[in-house]
Amino acid sequence: MAFLTNNSSFDGSSLLSGPDYDKTTTPSNATKIQLAEIEGSDFFGITVAIGAGKIYVGAIYDDDGASTNDGAVYILDYDGNKIDKIYGDTSSYYNIAFGKSLCFGSDRLIVGGLEEAKVFSVGGSLLFELDIFSATGTGGTIGDTFGASAAIGNGRIICGVQNDDDVLSNAGTCFLFDLNGNFIKKLLPSPIDDTSNTNASAYFGSSVAIGDGRIVVGAKGDDANGYNSGAAYIYDLDGNELAKIDPSGGAGGDNFGSSVAVGSGKIVVGAQTDNSNAGSAYIYDLDGGNEVQLSPSGGSGRFGQKVHISSNRIYVGAPSDSAGGTNAGAFYIFDMEGNQLAKFTGSSGQFLGCDIASADGKLVVGAYGDPVGSSINAGAIYIYDIPDQTDKLTRI
Repeated sequence: MAFLTNNSSFDGSSLLSGPDYDKTTTPSNATKIQLAEIEGSDFFGITVAIGAGKIYVGAIYDDDGASTNDGAVYILDYDGNKIDKIYGDTSSYYNIAFGKSLCFGSDRLIVGGLEEAKVFSVGGSLLFELDIFSATGTGGTIGDTFGASAAIGNGRIICGVQNDDDVLSNAGTCFLFDLNGNFIKKLLPSPIDDTSNTNASAYFGSSVAIGDGRIVVGAKGDDANGYNSGAAYIYDLDGNELAKIDPSGGAGGDNFGSSVAVGSGKIVVGAQTDNSNAGSAYIYDLDGGNEVQLSPSGGSGRFGQKVHISSNRIYVGAPSDSAGGTNAGAFYIFDMEGNQLAKFTGSSGQFLGCDIASADGKLVVGAYGDPVGSSINAGAIYIYDIPDQTDKLTRI
């Protein structure tokens, strides 16, 4: 579709997969936000978060701060107006790619870079910092990529450290904290305690999610079903491992666990390079059972690179989808049983669907490749109004 300018409306009903779905459960309009100060190669929109009346947008190569390409996070209101902009501490290596991970919950914003996660208030005031040295006895080093993935919820903060090599090279770990930054536990999947039963470069912690009393961790390089087939692990809120998920039909190169989400009683796991980079995604119960594979209609380039659950709907990003042009990107909407409800497609080079967040009837989708004039990868976000879906779960 051709995206519209600010305050224009878009009727998504024509994109439904069938006429018998309740059309009020799909986004009704789209507003494009691309601030005047955004420049080529800023990657504005590569990460997004939303909550408490604010939209947060990562721009990992923004260089308006003290150093080139340190990154920044923009704070917007729900109409897309800029409120503030925050930067990492540019005096330290810790803050390269500030905004690489971004999540909001419990009135806290977590911004991760390549070696550190900073925790801010709703308005952007720094509350505290977390890094590889925040927990005693971790044995971590710079280069472990602490905070490149992060999640918050259910009274917990988790930071993925996918390149941690305390046991084997790049096997990965995760660090669990309470909402005040107090260290609780370092998570290791049970096979990793026995080096004969795990593999280097499992990248445990490549994706993380918290919700419904569960912590879910992706290990996209796990070799359970072949080299880089991938896996996902389920933990309780105290960090006790409950289950390991290996998809039926998984194969080498799938990168299952490249994205994870949990909510509305389900877990969703993306496998972005399954089927020669077409990608796939799977739905599970909270115990890892009752697998359902999502089967999108139309193009699906890296379908599953991003997954998101909100208000009994599943959203899946496919930022390399080419239905709207090369690397136009797209995102899909499914019900909780895996039925496709809609597909929204970007334009050439946008990488729409690179990240997705929702709250308070708003859906925010990143498109980090959106150009400014002839300058590529400037980035943009698209804001959609979505009605309450909790009471609209049946076909009509």
